[in-house]
Amino acid sequence: MILRDRITVLVRTQPLDEYGNPAEDGYGNPLPPVNVESPPIPAELSPLDSGEVLSADRAVVVTRYRVVVGPGTQITPESAVRWRGVSYEVNGDLEVHTAGGRVRHHEFVIRRAA
Repeated sequence: MILRDRITVLVRTQPLDEYGNPAEDGYGNPLPPVNVESPPIPAELSPLDSGEVLSADRAVVVTRYRVVVGPGTQITPESAVRWRGVSYEVNGDLEVHTAGGRVRHHEFVIRRAA
């Protein structure tokens, strides 16, 4: 399998202080989660579909891609993916594909509404 594209995974994490506790601002409030970006990951992306939803005040275009990545990639439904400078949300769970009892690759769907 040839993975020609590169994606980065954005994982929302809670900032921690030096003791491993959730970090707080100067008033004792917890800091909001931040996105941590992974190094580039080889991937293959292919378009699935694109649709337009019309409402009274605007049109929303939803675009979806199928993504194939190698084994060992850590992606969850809460993750986001950046491809060619555009952020997409992960739509559903990661599918694990095996061959001969070994993990061959993972597949998942990303979507963007604009």
